[in-house]
Amino acid sequence: MSDPPVFIDVSTGVYDTLDTNNEIKIKEEVNLASPKPEFDDLLTVKSNKFKCPECNYLSRKQELVDRHILKVHRGENPFQCFMCDYTTSNKGNFAEHIRRHEGKKPFKCSYCPHRNVSKKNLKKHELIHRPDNPLKCPHCDYISKHQREFGSHTRKFHCTQNGVLTCVKCQTTFDDQNSLTDHVKSQLTCEKCTFVACDAGILEKHLVNHRQKRIEKKKSLWTCSICSWSSCKHPKILLHLIHHPNQEVNGIDVSILQKHGIM
Repeated sequence: MSDPPVFIDVSTGVYDTLDTNNEIKIKEEVNLASPKPEFDDLLTVKSNKFKCPECNYLSRKQELVDRHILKVHRGENPFQCFMCDYTTSNKGNFAEHIRRHEGKKPFKCSYCPHRNVSKKNLKKHELIHRPDNPLKCPHCDYISKHQREFGSHTRKFHCTQNGVLTCVKCQTTFDDQNSLTDHVKSQLTCEKCTFVACDAGILEKHLVNHRQKRIEKKKSLWTCSICSWSSCKHPKILLHLIHHPNQEVNGIDVSILQKHGIM
């Protein structure tokens, strides 16, 4: 059986329920004073953001608020490298910096074997592979990254003096481009630096300088008293001292390790 119909008088706030069986009207008061939602409440949106207690900075992550407080209100960077004095407020830059210490290059070029520690720098590198690259040699397949390198390549492999093809290292002249290219490819490169020689005797004289430097470096070599590991490079020594800090170190600046309580 369906409910009886309801009649409402909006002016008086009274509604009638009609009993169709007994034809009796039952009047009941309607409480028009029932609480309604305030207009301001309808405009209020609950925020899920975290607020800085010292200014109006807002963020959806408490971690970002903590970084903001350290950077802006404390004058400190939240990310501090334990291997050097580098500090930053940027998490991505800090991760990239640590990869440099570790020698990691996770980002690989899609066109060549080049790898990079930074995704941003890799994208810059990949620009050299674009078809319209102005630094692509018109005489061979060489592609340069910088104008200076491109000029160096042109002078080295495609150099002409007074219209004559000439080697920029030994000033030997050639009748055609292929002869000059073969000559350049036969040049000898030092394994320890970028020095290039057209003659084995010249390269040997150059290597004498490296031997002398190696002797001088050996004199400045630092050796760990715990495991006999040795190096003359300050960053590597600091990294090693993190594992073997319990020893006396003379002539090595270990203030960064002392700052972090390692030594």
